[in-house]
Amino acid sequence: MGPGVRGVRLFALAVCLAGAAAPGLAAERGPIPVPELPAVAAARDRDAAQRAFRNGDFEQAAVLYGTLAEDLDPEGQAGALFEALLLEAQSLMAGGHGHRAAAVLARAQQVAPAVGDRADLRAEAALARLAYLMGDFASAHSHFHRCLPAVDNGDLPPATGAAVLFAFGQLLVAEQDHQGAKEILRRSLALPAADPALPLRTEMLLVQLRLRQQEKIDALSSLADLQGRVLALVDGHDKAVLLLSCGLLAQELRAAPAGPVQDRGLVLLAHDGFQEAVQVAERIRDFRARALGLGYLAGLYEQEGRQEEALTLNGQALFIAQEHDLREQLFRLHWQRGRLHGTVGRLDEAIRACQLAVDAVSRIQQDLATDCRRRGGLSYQQAVEPIYFQLADLLLRRAAGIPDPQGRQADLLAARDTLERMKEMELKDYFQDECLAAGKQTIMTLEQVPGRTAVIYPVMLPDRLVLLVSVGASMEQYVVAVGHDTLVEWITNLRHKLQTPGSRFLRYANRLHEWLLAPMEADLQGRGVQTLVFVPDRELRTIPMAALHDGSSFLIERYAVATTPSLTLTDPRTLKVAEAQVLLGGLTEAVQGFPALPAVAGEATTVAATFPATVYLDQIFTAATVQDAMQQAPYSIVHIASHGQFDRDFSKTFLLTYSDRLTLAGLESLMEPGRERRQPVELLTLSACQTAVGDERAALGLAGVAVKSGARSALASLWLINDQAAAALVDAFYREMRQGNGISKAEALKRAQVRLLSRPEYGHPAFWAPYLLIGNWL
Repeated sequence: MGPGVRGVRLFALAVCLAGAAAPGLAAERGPIPVPELPAVAAARDRDAAQRAFRNGDFEQAAVLYGTLAEDLDPEGQAGALFEALLLEAQSLMAGGHGHRAAAVLARAQQVAPAVGDRADLRAEAALARLAYLMGDFASAHSHFHRCLPAVDNGDLPPATGAAVLFAFGQLLVAEQDHQGAKEILRRSLALPAADPALPLRTEMLLVQLRLRQQEKIDALSSLADLQGRVLALVDGHDKAVLLLSCGLLAQELRAAPAGPVQDRGLVLLAHDGFQEAVQVAERIRDFRARALGLGYLAGLYEQEGRQEEALTLNGQALFIAQEHDLREQLFRLHWQRGRLHGTVGRLDEAIRACQLAVDAVSRIQQDLATDCRRRGGLSYQQAVEPIYFQLADLLLRRAAGIPDPQGRQADLLAARDTLERMKEMELKDYFQDECLAAGKQTIMTLEQVPGRTAVIYPVMLPDRLVLLVSVGASMEQYVVAVGHDTLVEWITNLRHKLQTPGSRFLRYANRLHEWLLAPMEADLQGRGVQTLVFVPDRELRTIPMAALHDGSSFLIERYAVATTPSLTLTDPRTLKVAEAQVLLGGLTEAVQGFPALPAVAGEATTVAATFPATVYLDQIFTAATVQDAMQQAPYSIVHIASHGQFDRDFSKTFLLTYSDRLTLAGLESLMEPGRERRQPVELLTLSACQTAVGDERAALGLAGVAVKSGARSALASLWLINDQAAAALVDAFYREMRQGNGISKAEALKRAQVRLLSRPEYGHPAFWAPYLLIGNWL
């Protein structure tokens, strides 16, 4: 079982433990009192709504509760209307219709004052749950903290309090506050619950927390008892979901780091949970739970090596998911089918299934990202990235066995396009921006890449490294027999060595050159390649390729080197140097707890001597002055010589100005005038920034800075270096661009780095290697 499979299974467990609805928030008082309506019609509609909700038909429940609400008088029947609205909203939330639920809850808030009996707090609790489900944790906290004092003071019915505490515990789990979540969930258990499923779900969430804290034996002792208590519940959607949770917890116990405990017993426990859930779902006609159960059973058979039986179960689950358009399940089931076919060597069937999985992910990308955020412990990237890698892996394997050059090229291109889709997804997820660079998706084809340029796509797979290399209109794959874990170990060691002046780095730089460049270098030289454009993946983003060494020379001494997060989001065109104007902002003084950068003054002077420049230093370097300058003139180069930090969390990434911190969203806004004039910034230079040390997600942010800001390319550093060395390198880079007779930015950087490394005081790559040219290299 690969890490991606386990990641999706963890996500599924979190979904089940979260429950399909907000238990007890609206229904803890039992049936809706509607004495003012004709008794037979009211009872029939109410009972039908409750039955639909209990059996998992949330769409029908929402319709029926909505119909009840429409028939109630806001003045004479405020209490009944309020209850109907809460239950309608609860049904909409359970069915995944958050925005519609918000509109219904807004109406419930309007009705609440006429109801009294702390109805306003009950509406507040429902809004807290909704904010959590929609991934708006800040709003969820705000709503919860208005409810929690009422729980503590006994101003809410105990059953409502239990439900509020459980929902708040879920929020704390999502935020990784495991100790706080445990305390809140135990408080929930201490209160009586009107919904018999609520304490069971609470206990299961506590079991999951014990697993995360490696308390495996305690978790095991609780699980069998919990499954027996779930079986005693009346048939309904909650019972089916709780049984699925039992099965998933048993699988997690089996896979927990402490080693196998009663392995076969846990397999049987998981099987029984899934099988019982399927049977309950069949009896109540709950198609969602039935499809989930069949899919999980197929996964269990997959783990046991019984692929054909697993395929049969998967086919049954897929039929249900397709019939009812269960988009949230389709991508997992298609992916599972691809894995099963791939295991038995049916590559064509496996590829078709994985292509359907990738297509299904793209249709629910935003909802899935929200789901991952609220489940905690699993990022959206972790949940879906393995699907893209599996499809690319299958295509690469098939390409290796195709003798026909045209067919082989088709599969290699399809593999690269799959990785491109993944890289776009990664950037959108990191920057939390669905419209990322929507105006500059030019989708470069191989024919557009200059003939003396090679584009290198390293693909880090569990069992091997594949190098996809394209020169002109052709692409080849080179396979290196090094597994992902070994490669990451060497990458990590090289990174630590490179950023420490005086360290002995050659052993690591040699080995990585052997894996990443040596397999293709004879072909590159034979084709006269002069520029290498890397599209690095994951941990490879944390090291500068320029520092790789073949035993005689650094890579940068033989090739110009650039990097890009995605070819699709790269807009290649040559900078018109003669027309270039520079806007330079920087700090020489120590501000906001950051040290002074005295060399910035000289850097500004040399830049201004090379290009026409407008310079803002120290007190006049503010977001307002830069924004005003960008509105006044079309600057083609924006140079920021200041402290900056690229963090794994986009919201913590910033560039320092004199009086505040400029976020990347703020930088994007500053550069908007150029895009509006259709004269975007050609080059964004960040001469004193760094990424969080060795963090591949922070490096993703650095790699994507050009895309996010709207610049065509960026020059930035992976780590903070001596500011005199930085100034010298940047000065040499600009001079080479200005005097280089139309050379590319990549070639200008190469010459600047070679010039710096030739100086004895700066010969170690710690001083010159971290600078990356990102995006358009021409």
